[in-house]
Amino acid sequence: PKARFKLRLHGPFEDSFFERKLIRSLAAILGVRLREELREELGGVYGVSVRSGTRYIPYEYAAINISFGCDPERIAELEERMDEVLQAFIEAPIDVSYVAQQQEKMRRQLEKDSKSNSSWKSSLIGAIERGEDPANRPDTPAWLDALTPEALPPAAPPHPTTYNHPTLTALAPPDATPRPHPSPRPPLAPPRRSHP
Repeated sequence: PKARFKLRLHGPFEDSFFERKLIRSLAAILGVRLREELREELGGVYGVSVRSGTRYIPYEYAAINISFGCDPERIAELEERMDEVLQAFIEAPIDVSYVAQQQEKMRRQLEKDSKSNSSWKSSLIGAIERGEDPANRPDTPAWLDALTPEALPPAAPPHPTTYNHPTLTALAPPDATPRPHPSPRPPLAPPRRSHP
């Protein structure tokens, strides 16, 4: 049998361009640390998914979702190690090497995005929808340099000590067999136009 463990950290936060970058960076670094501990150190998972998200309508909140598949008998062990990693994020600044690694990843992604019309369009639409002036967004070197170990834990929500964190564990029955994939649906026909 297999189990799927899910943890959601969520709560309100002050939505801004820099705060969104902080929470995205925090989730990325958390994902690296959990993979190091749960997969490489304990060998209990094949991979760990850590995703972040923010909303500003109908109210501002942020969330980090953690999930992984494992042997049901190892859930308690893996959850305990995960809690230790989260607690370490609370008690001390993140190691500078992880922050530098994340900064480099973001710099490479920004270089790639700067050459993509779709990335520019998405950025402009997002700013306008939030009522932000795209021209007033901090330039790349400014906010990347502000991404420091001291800035991340206290500034980037959701903070595990103050945010709700429900967990969900799904167990597959021992005799469960995979369901066959449904046949792909045919593409929708274009609407017919009536001619006058």
